[in-house]
Amino acid sequence: MIIRLLLAELAFFISWMGYSVSPLSACIDPVYLLPLAAIPFLRLKKDPFGFEFFGMLIAMHLAYILPGTEVFNSSLDVLYFLGYKELSEYIHSAFPAMSSMTLPAVVLLFCISHVSERKEGFVLASAVAVFALIAYNMFTPINAGFLAAIVAVGLIALSIYSFKAL
Repeated sequence: MIIRLLLAELAFFISWMGYSVSPLSACIDPVYLLPLAAIPFLRLKKDPFGFEFFGMLIAMHLAYILPGTEVFNSSLDVLYFLGYKELSEYIHSAFPAMSSMTLPAVVLLFCISHVSERKEGFVLASAVAVFALIAYNMFTPINAGFLAAIVAVGLIALSIYSFKAL
């Protein structure tokens, strides 16, 4: 459970850093989201990195996810068609299409936290991490900061696995 707690806290702070530079941070100050870091501690008897907490972390990335969806673009088209041209253009300019460098790391941490509890979990988690990195590279160019984050997550997973083996 301690491993899942550490991975949940790491995923929260990675998500928080991604949120703090997103357009949504203009609506809700990122400082107000810091108390949410206590959720894994409150859920320590259950699963600290449960699906609900993961869903909240994904919600913190909505500014990166929504602008690329058809629902978002269709909603803007409906606003434009109904005569709210300025509102549609404002929302489109407020939420430009951009990729998140933190979202893949959060997904990888969630996968690692759930499969690393089993004996064969580390091998599976490593395979998922490599597959996710390759798949993410196919759609977006990788930068040095993201590569460093992926390497850090890999080293953390290796250290956790070797610590559990002792």
